Amino acid sequence: MNTIIFPTDFSETASNALEYAIALAKATKQGIHLVHTYELPQKTAMLPSIERHLMEHANQNMMDLLLEMSNRHPGVKLNYSIHKTTVEQGVALQGRKNNSELVVMGTHGTTNAFKEIFMGSNALDVMNNSKMPVLLIPNTMTYGRIQKILLTMDEVKDATIENLKVLKQFAETTNAEVVALHIETNPDFPSSPPYRQLLEEVFGPDTVSFYEIVGDNVEQIIDNFAYQYRVDVICTLKRKKGFLSSLLTKSTSNQLVDLNWYPLLVLNENVKTTNPKSETKKTVVNQ
Repeated sequence: MNTIIFPTDFSETASNALEYAIALAKATKQGIHLVHTYELPQKTAMLPSIERHLMEHANQNMMDLLLEMSNRHPGVKLNYSIHKTTVEQGVALQGRKNNSELVVMGTHGTTNAFKEIFMGSNALDVMNNSKMPVLLIPNTMTYGRIQKILLTMDEVKDATIENLKVLKQFAETTNAEVVALHIETNPDFPSSPPYRQLLEEVFGPDTVSFYEIVGDNVEQIIDNFAYQYRVDVICTLKRKKGFLSSLLTKSTSNQLVDLNWYPLLVLNENVKTTNPKSETKKTVVNQ
């Protein structure tokens, strides 16, 4: 992992998440690639002038942001690109160019705002289709060294080997410990052996501590567990049926949106490990 992709709309929420992303980049000796995207309205006679205005505005905002970050964080390598496309496509394009392995994005950090932002939004498209893990940062979150990652597991079939390899790579990069939690809502059918087997296959024997707790209040169990074990990041495996696709259902992933005081690492079925390499054209290196 050598470049973090950071989509920004220059909002306060994005600014807070960028501080987190830069701190993470410093801790893991990476760079930041800022991505801004814009889309044009339906065709009108004024379309060329509208596009020129949007591009000029985006460039000015980007230059202001780079100057501010250069002054506040000397030594951090900052790259940027501006794309006339959707957020999803812009992130994917730059991720491929940089061979990046992580996207960091900001959230408002409350359930209602989370629904408003992500349900049917560009950010939801990023998480649905990104081949990179997406780390969501609540707007009140400040960076602290990532020492422990909590992996929540809904069903064994959802935890693909490739997903877990991506998590392992992230944990190795951040030098963090991974603990896994499965909440069993049906005590008559305990299911811990398959989970343990899958974790051992990817991480090795006796590497990941596995916990199974019986109960129905998923959110409260995760909250208590995360607090008790001093978790820094919660990781969830996103599938088409579950998580942000339907906030009304009662799965572990869906209820995690209420735990807005933890960064949330989202791995969907598309994520893959990569071989890091650097490719940038527009670069600002803070001296």
